[in-house]
Amino acid sequence: MNEVQGVIDRFFDLQSKSKMLFADFLESAKKAAARRRIGRGVLYNMRPYQAQRSGFKLGKEIRAFPKNTRDIHVYYLGRNDKAILVEVYGQSGDVVNREFYFYNKNSMESICFDSSERVRNITLSYLDGEKFTRDVNAGKYGASIRAYKYNGGLVSMISVCQKEYEQGEMSTFQELFYYSGEELDRIINSFPNGFQQQVFP
Repeated sequence: MNEVQGVIDRFFDLQSKSKMLFADFLESAKKAAARRRIGRGVLYNMRPYQAQRSGFKLGKEIRAFPKNTRDIHVYYLGRNDKAILVEVYGQSGDVVNREFYFYNKNSMESICFDSSERVRNITLSYLDGEKFTRDVNAGKYGASIRAYKYNGGLVSMISVCQKEYEQGEMSTFQELFYYSGEELDRIINSFPNGFQQQVFP
């Protein structure tokens, strides 16, 4: 679990520099953005079925920023059409969580700031070509690692290990994906004690 500890250490290091990093990241992202898209709800899954794994359907694109800001997502896209910044609005326009994305050849890192401009969590994702192989996440209260398995080009299972910092050992469960053809039909969380929970749809 040295890999997880490395991400935990990075999280606390970044959190200690939150204010400075936030200003630098925001300025750089706004300068690098070639265009933006606005959605009511999630427009892009930045990781495989990220919205659906949380029980949500993808949202719809809208043309202009609305007066009602609740659940508005604003995507700033770079010249390669990849998202470099995602702003997620709450009930008030003053409540905005921002997630910055950084890309390397075989990895993608996201750094999320809450509305007080403090680092909320970070996730380092490893890729094999276009396929995500694992995510390592650390936040204020705990950490997790997700390992992806595929059947052909489709995600079939994600094995999850997670723990809060005061816990000695990680707890585990599996996210199981079922399809109708190539369309996602449902997602079920399966736990070691035999309990299963359908989280989507």
